[in-house]
Parts: sequence; C-alpha cells; structure tokens
Amino acid sequence: ESLEIDNCNFINNVAPLKVSTAAVTSLCLEDVSIGSCKFINNSAREGGALHFENLIQYSDAIFSCDFEHNIAVKGSAVYVGNNSKYLSVTLSNFKKNDIKNSLGEKAQLEGGVIYVNSHEGDSVLDIGASNFEDNSNRNVDGGVIFLDGNSKVYIDASIFTNNRGRVGSVI
Repeated sequence: ESLEIDNCNFINNVAPLKVSTAAVTSLCLEDVSIGSCKFINNSAREGGALHFENLIQYSDAIFSCDFEHNIAVKGSAVYVGNNSKYLSVTLSNFKKNDIKNSLGEKAQLEGGVIYVNSHEGDSVLDIGASNFEDNSNRNVDGGVIFLDGNSKVYIDASIFTNNRGRVGSVI
C-alpha cells in the first residue's frame, strides 16, 4: 500500500483526540511520499502535522515541505512511532513549531519538532539539506529532535538557527 501527497496545503487543522494527528497519519504503509507540501498552524497530541507508525521504506518520505507554527504534545511537526525503521527528511523547512498542550488534557510534554519513539526495534532518522529555525520547546528536552528508545539520527548539510529546548536545543 502507498500514500502519495504532492503540492498540498494543510492549514489550521485540529485533532482533539488523545492519539491523533492534525493533518496526515500513516499507520502501516510501505511507500510514503510527501513532497512540496505546506503544514501550517496544525495542532494535535502526537505529530502536529505528520504521524507515522510501522514505516519500513528506505527512500525519501518527506521532501521539499514547509512546517510552520505546528503544535503537539510530542513531535510538534512529525511523530515517528513504534516499529518504524527509517524516515528520511530532505530539503524541508521547520519554522516556529512548538511543544505545548493546546488540547486541555493532562499529558507529559515531550520534545522535538521531530519525535522518534523507537521502543520496539531500531529506528533511523535521516535529515538532509533542511532548515530548522525559531522552534521553541523551552519546557521540554530536545528542542528540534527528540530520540526515544533505540533511535539513531544522521544529519547532513542542514542549518539549525535560534531553536530552544530545556536540555539540548537541537538534539
């Protein structure tokens, strides 16, 4: 099964449920391609814009996308959940995303514009030629990237400017 989204805008979406994502959720797809999209002002519990579970592909999943002003309890822009093996993000921009609880529920805030939860197997996050600017997760660890469990991250030719986190403004 596959999911292909190209040249779309996801703006002002809210997902109020306890386990939810405001824009796109992929629970078990082998081929995901999200390109030239804008995710602006979305709000959810896990992954303000995107949420992946069981992602197993080894090719670019997110490319040439813009993520701005997204909010979540975990992963203000992208949440990578259990059994996901690899996520590639290239040529994308992340600006002014924030970790906070806008849903009114009791929840532990956990950091990262990109949150990788890898308690069931190893996960790899591969970031290339992307920009992260003014992301503010002041009250949580991991301002831009939060690795939980058995996670690895590879970063190449990317720029991190003025990001904030309680411990680790970038990772």
